[in-house]
Amino acid sequence: MEERAQVIRLVNKDIAEVELRGHSACSACGKCSHGAGKDIRYDVINPINARVGDMVVLEMETKKLLSAVFVIYLLPLLTLILGFGIGSWINSILKVTSGEGFAVVVGLVFMALTFVFVRLFDRRAGQNSGFRPKIKRIIYE
Repeated sequence: MEERAQVIRLVNKDIAEVELRGHSACSACGKCSHGAGKDIRYDVINPINARVGDMVVLEMETKKLLSAVFVIYLLPLLTLILGFGIGSWINSILKVTSGEGFAVVVGLVFMALTFVFVRLFDRRAGQNSGFRPKIKRIIYE
């Protein structure tokens, strides 16, 4: 994935803070408090020594991006379904409730536990340079 951004500050010799404009998809994501048309700031890896004011192209490895998307979006949905199935199975054996309320509660508990895992993943991913975008090149206009 590639995005355009402007270098606004050099954090150190390897990291630059960049600013980019949010897309229309940003307003639906909910990952951060930004939305479409709002400026977003990120610390990115600066292997090409871009300077303050440079317009740059950012790149994030597709494999890392897809794994993050899986953990953030698909894993909670899958655990909700799995928890519902396990709750239904337990309810059929133990007859906890007459309806599917128990299965729904178990599914929600599974999903809540997944959100705890996602939060831990998010913290680790933020520290892992593999999940941090890199400046690919400077745009000369």
